[in-house]
Amino acid sequence: MSRNKLILYAIGAIFILMFLIISVKSCGSSKHTSTLQPIAQGSKKLCGNIILTIGGTTLNMINAQHVEKCFWQAYQQCHSASLVLTAYTIDGITTRTFSTENQKNGCIVSDAQQVSIPSKNLVSHYTNTCDRVLNITSGLRVITGADLRFVNCGNDGTIDITGS
Repeated sequence: MSRNKLILYAIGAIFILMFLIISVKSCGSSKHTSTLQPIAQGSKKLCGNIILTIGGTTLNMINAQHVEKCFWQAYQQCHSASLVLTAYTIDGITTRTFSTENQKNGCIVSDAQQVSIPSKNLVSHYTNTCDRVLNITSGLRVITGADLRFVNCGNDGTIDITGS
């Protein structure tokens, strides 16, 4: 295995460890609120960040469920909001920012994507518009494993996000 790959694996392991420590710390916190409080970002609300490990496991599932619920509520009311999905891969990181915005044509959902592959010094940016967002429940949730489904997002098609 090349030295660069070993360094990349070590960096990835350190990031995963940091997120696990933060997740465990936040679980032990005595402060707990049952209402969703999105972070205001100008006029847009940042519902939060969902982090997926290299194997696709969601870190801090309780937080991920709150993030999804916040985004879903904003989408239903067509309020400006965003949800960030950070996915670690063997050779890099993909960050997707899903946003909803009220425009003249109705509620617009966009997917701004950044793909970073450090070993190749490559960073790519893509932006797509999605047709709609679905909240997956009951039987379909069991089949797909998804909580939110972003439908027809450009070349990537339909994107499922799960927080549990």
